[in-house]
Amino acid sequence: MKKFLIALMIAAGIPVCSLKAQENNIPVKVIFSDNNLPEQTSDYIANKLHQITIANGIGGSSASTNFAITARVNLINKEVLAGPPQKVALTINCSLYIADTYEEKIYSFVSMELKSVGSGEIKAYQEAIRQINPNSKLIQDFATRGKQKIIDYFNQNYKLIIKKSDAFAAVKKYQEAIFHVMSIPECCNGYEEALNAAVGYYKMYVNNEGQKNLAKARAIWVAHQNSKGAEAAGEYLKNIYPDAECYPDAMKLYEEMKVKVGEEISFIMKMYDNSVDIEKQRIDAMKEIGVAFGEHQQPTSLNWIK
Repeated sequence: MKKFLIALMIAAGIPVCSLKAQENNIPVKVIFSDNNLPEQTSDYIANKLHQITIANGIGGSSASTNFAITARVNLINKEVLAGPPQKVALTINCSLYIADTYEEKIYSFVSMELKSVGSGEIKAYQEAIRQINPNSKLIQDFATRGKQKIIDYFNQNYKLIIKKSDAFAAVKKYQEAIFHVMSIPECCNGYEEALNAAVGYYKMYVNNEGQKNLAKARAIWVAHQNSKGAEAAGEYLKNIYPDAECYPDAMKLYEEMKVKVGEEISFIMKMYDNSVDIEKQRIDAMKEIGVAFGEHQQPTSLNWIK
């Protein structure tokens, strides 16, 4: 059915990416921190942003993308209403942004004026934010604009992304290379080309890391052929991927240690599940490697958005 729909769209001159974009999330992470707001209010806004990403197909791994959704909240008016009970009335401006965190570009923007009354300032802020409906046309249009601009970005720049990743791989920055090509969503042009590039980087990465980990494991085992030595060596062996050229040698060392110390070995070697598609497991492994790199590169705020 999917192939039939794609054929129809091609015949009609409709971009296939339009269909794919409906099927796949465009990865956008949530970044929100505002020291001017009470912590409970910041958490409430962050949760609302997560709801928006889920409802509008822009959710994804927080570490696999350079695109983010954030908010800016400005107090317009605050009034304490006499009681009993005493209440707080707020008028705030809440602006939402979808932005590129690396190039510092705004891709979509929407602003709302919200009024609320609560038993205290925190409750009043929360009541105001509660009024933002993730399924409203205003928010849907905001998300759609951002999503389409992200798709356009990758369609126009995927060759440059792959070229930059080739340069990273050439200096053995394999994780960084994998991170950048795996950030290209499946619905975009160049995904297959990026995936093929990622496979090449992945092979170089697992071979390079495998040799280093095996050498360290061997050195430890030679020096300490006991349960503690096996445990320490295992910290390196368990990080060797099944696709590494040295994996058979790593398994031999693993079996040697098992014979020597028996059931005292507590670590498990990485293995592929034969009941699951191997290519899918490789893609998952590549994503895992890219995410591991990305987790250390993420900004915690978008202070450049005013």
